[in-house]
Amino acid sequence: MNSSVASGNWWTNTVVGSVKADARTRAYVAKIGLLALAPEETTYYHLFDVDGEPISSDFVYELRGNQIPARWWSITLYGEDHFLVPNKENRYSVKSTQIEREADGSFVVYLSKEPHEGNWISLGNGQNMSLSLRMYNPPPDIRQRLDKLDLPTIHKIGKAL
Repeated sequence: MNSSVASGNWWTNTVVGSVKADARTRAYVAKIGLLALAPEETTYYHLFDVDGEPISSDFVYELRGNQIPARWWSITLYGEDHFLVPNKENRYSVKSTQIEREADGSFVVYLSKEPHEGNWISLGNGQNMSLSLRMYNPPPDIRQRLDKLDLPTIHKIGKAL
């Protein structure tokens, strides 16, 4: 049974955190995140590439999104080793309760190794990085539309300085 579901560049696994997770899925979760909450509590998405290439500190990216269907959410950057990417600013993530929004309610997050005004996640000096979107207390019907969510889009907007 294929339990992977894609929504744009993001993907999720429908059995993570549930009793339906097989040994391979549980091992993967243990490797990248130690544990997973039940699907009714949290939905996890991951993004590993932009235009078919791994996320790299050699570039600057723009992440654009709208309201994410959850009581609380966060988007966090991880290194190739599945740990936070070291950076002197300690800027690893953005979260729904602190993100600056545009006039229409949308948001823009910049990912770069150099500081950026507004919402910014530092890429440090990492290569082959990934983003994790955690959606806490999503609406009950979310499991039926995991592949149709309006999740943030990411675009490479230039080379790093």
